[in-house]
Amino acid sequence: MQTIRQLLTAFSYTIALWVVASVVGVMADPARAGFWSGSLMWGVLATLVIAPALIVMYDPSFETAENDEVGPSASPTDSQKPFVDESRTEHVAQESSSSQEEESLPEWVREQTE
Repeated sequence: MQTIRQLLTAFSYTIALWVVASVVGVMADPARAGFWSGSLMWGVLATLVIAPALIVMYDPSFETAENDEVGPSASPTDSQKPFVDESRTEHVAQESSSSQEEESLPEWVREQTE
């Protein structure tokens, strides 16, 4: 997989150089604009052909899925602390749920409950 990645990277640099040379050729040599614009068209087409392969090769989610299949799944251990301390946020959840209930009730029901 590493050799394919290196090959695609080298090929993409070559295509990028080709596209840049074609753009410079179109701008600098108007006498042969047809040749350079054709070269630019094929360079852009080659870029569009190789771009999906580069995206797949360098996509982090693809690498993560590949690593998950090979190794054991990562499960949190007891030594890891949770990101949010639930005991500190319980009152916030209770307040928001009670205020939402009051707002969702019609006014005549709220008057009767008070």
